Amino acid sequence: MTGKFIPSRDQVTRLDDAPSAGGVTAADELFFNLDGRILHTTEDEWRLEVCGVHTSGTHHWVQLNVHGALGCGLTLRTDTLDTADVLRRVDEWLSLAARTGQPSLCTIGD
Repeated sequence: MTGKFIPSRDQVTRLDDAPSAGGVTAADELFFNLDGRILHTTEDEWRLEVCGVHTSGTHHWVQLNVHGALGCGLTLRTDTLDTADVLRRVDEWLSLAARTGQPSLCTIGD
């Protein structure tokens, strides 16, 4: 399956996650833009696997599995469905964990 990256600026006007004319929500777009994305830290390469994007009121939760040297589960709360913001926050978390061991990376699966 191939697809087109949807720039985050296209999502800004749809923060309420209402479906577009084609029935695709901003949460759907975020899922598509994050799933399979590769992030690089100085020590490793990480592949994002999106487990879900959930909305309650004005808050959103993004559930990710992060695959690299270790497999990690991560749930991130955000007020926007902006791809660039979510990627920046995950990258900061991974970089901090790789440099300092804090927060500690947790292993998922066997």
